[in-house]
Amino acid sequence: MNKSVVVIAVIVIGSVLGFEYFVRSAYQRHKEAIITSTYAYSLHLQGRTREGLAALEKLKAESIEMPQVALYYGVLLSASGDTNKARKYLDLAQYADVLPEENALLTAAAKSP
Repeated sequence: MNKSVVVIAVIVIGSVLGFEYFVRSAYQRHKEAIITSTYAYSLHLQGRTREGLAALEKLKAESIEMPQVALYYGVLLSASGDTNKARKYLDLAQYADVLPEENALLTAAAKSP
């Protein structure tokens, strides 16, 4: 299963159908930045935003600043109320090659006060 399918599933249907389990398993095995960002968003959808942020914050700074990872970090920061810090990452995310569903997340987070 490729990352795009997992991202769409997590964004559109959340943790339904075991996708949260799949993403968590991938995260535990690989700890790569892209997988971590998907896992963090999955936690956010379950109301566990702080845990998602903690997972992302274990990454190296240069990994968090990768546009596709920055998108999710910015979304979670914005959701947690840290909109000033989120702005930097949402700005970086503007350079990401994202799916339409991810673009909608970026647009919504950017509109947060």
